[in-house]
Amino acid sequence: MRYITQAITVIVFTMFLTPHMDLMAASKDSRIRTQIAALQPGDQVKLKLASGSEATGRLESLAKETVTLQVEGLKNVTRITYRIADITEVMTDRAGPGIPELNPELRKNAGTHAFAAVGGCQHGVALFGAGGGGEGFITNNLALSGDVGVYSFTDTNLFGLAAANATIHFGSRYRLRGADPYLTGGWALAFAGGSFASGINAGGGLNYWMNDRMGLRWEARAHIFGGESALISRVGITFR
Repeated sequence: MRYITQAITVIVFTMFLTPHMDLMAASKDSRIRTQIAALQPGDQVKLKLASGSEATGRLESLAKETVTLQVEGLKNVTRITYRIADITEVMTDRAGPGIPELNPELRKNAGTHAFAAVGGCQHGVALFGAGGGGEGFITNNLALSGDVGVYSFTDTNLFGLAAANATIHFGSRYRLRGADPYLTGGWALAFAGGSFASGINAGGGLNYWMNDRMGLRWEARAHIFGGESALISRVGITFR
């Protein structure tokens, strides 16, 4: 009698539990496919696989049943393709509806930098200086930034330049290494000996991250104050 009861129990669980398990598996597969469909080439992606391993890289392409990542090694970048059926979880740096955020602890929320500068004005007079600044991200690619420096034309005393800008980064703020180009622009202030002049500034540059905390920075920026203008090139170091 006991064996008959066990057999009936197995049959009942098979009849009622298996369809539910199949439904849950189908639901999970549908969720994974929906998340993957929301990705865009260039997104930094982390995949968890059914084998228990993980894969992190930049999305290169999507196919009907596969995902191809560019995985950065120490010396080169490798293209690796994964089957969607083997993926159990998707995370990305561009977290959206239903997609978890990729490694929040690696997200660059703010940064600082120091620089040395050389340049000249529209009259052909050279200038040089040094300063520092910082920025804080408000979206994945947009940051509010500011900087101040002390400068001198070769024929004048010291003066100061300050700026408050919006900066658009073309690389993800999760990027751990490599190039991060950007454009920047906004309000500018020149000051010397109790006198002030308000103007605008615009330019662009490149951060090159050597690791997840420190990088090299180059920037070229034009400052315009009424009929006066100066073009300044900056080289320095940046931290996040």
